[in-house]
Amino acid sequence: MPNRNTHSAYGAGAGILFVLAKQIGQHGIDLAGLLGSAAGGLLGGRLPDIIDPPDSPGHRAVGHSVSACAITAALLTMLLKMPEVPADQYAAFEHSFPAELNRNQILVRLTTGFFEGMIAGYVSHLLLDSGTPAGIKL
Repeated sequence: MPNRNTHSAYGAGAGILFVLAKQIGQHGIDLAGLLGSAAGGLLGGRLPDIIDPPDSPGHRAVGHSVSACAITAALLTMLLKMPEVPADQYAAFEHSFPAELNRNQILVRLTTGFFEGMIAGYVSHLLLDSGTPAGIKL
């Protein structure tokens, strides 16, 4: 049965793989997005057990349901279809605010990666738990 460490590792891995898959065909790898996705995946891998704690009688209720998996999978699909923000979007303003804009771009990519990773980590948790004897509920 998967434990907290397993869910954390698989969640972080799922977050990183999702963001890498999204970056295929782009101009290089976005390290801020990858760092954010690893952190988000780690949290997402633990989130179902935060919602439904393993030591409670209601474990594998709402947070561990097929419905929750369907919702998170739909969110992942929508994220895959979202267009990427071009790196040169702020190029016209670089002559006056280069450092501030660079920090803002990094923060946006870090945050986006975090939420994408969190959703992927959540799905990985549910997939791991679906293979256990208790499975997941509808």
